[in-house]
Amino acid sequence: KATPCGIKLDLDFFFVNRYNIFSVKRLRVHIFLVILLLSIFLFIITRGINLPYVGPYAFNYNVYSLIAHNYNQFGLLATKLAPIISVSEKLPINPEYYLHHPPLISIIEAIFFRIFGEYFWVGRLTVIIFAFGSGILLYSIAAILKDKKFALTAFAIYSIIPASSIFGRMIGQEPLVLFFALYSLLLILLYVRSNNFFYIPFILIGVFLGILSDWPMVYFVLSLGPYLIYKKRIRFFVAMIFVSSI
Repeated sequence: KATPCGIKLDLDFFFVNRYNIFSVKRLRVHIFLVILLLSIFLFIITRGINLPYVGPYAFNYNVYSLIAHNYNQFGLLATKLAPIISVSEKLPINPEYYLHHPPLISIIEAIFFRIFGEYFWVGRLTVIIFAFGSGILLYSIAAILKDKKFALTAFAIYSIIPASSIFGRMIGQEPLVLFFALYSLLLILLYVRSNNFFYIPFILIGVFLGILSDWPMVYFVLSLGPYLIYKKRIRFFVAMIFVSSI
């Protein structure tokens, strides 16, 4: 029996379900666009992944790959994680070291070489994984700061600019530094919003790994000072500086 109250309830049910249907459709479209952008980015960044290490930036490729090769050849413990660029079958008495940058990229590349073998594509895969992860982290940060539409736009821009789509497959420290900087920033935002101390050790680990990637991570930590001081997280900021100085 139709009553004013019954009609109102039916209309409410109709509009609520209609809104839910539209929400599901929007979600599906959003997921489709995210997957599409991820696929396009992967296609761009993996082009020429197995090309030989020649050209203007071949020095970096070969040096870091040689260090990774020596880690496996001589052993991580025998080298004491020191980046050795000597070409030898056995660990030299007076090896030649490469001390311009921290060794994390070559350590990770050595692990990949050990698992997949020493191929050109394996060396590039070392940084491609971090460049891809940076895109996901950037999407997550943008979603926290504003909304999913803004996050999708940010990732779309990230996936096509040369700084990520081209330099993201070049063997160097930049993809690692960017990844650990974004990783730390994401956890810092979550920590400040929730005031959950659970995030702190993972943030400090990210800072430490970023420092092991390259020196610019120090500048990133210092740049967070005004924000953390404004949010009254001064002791946490001091802890980040301490980790950066190790």
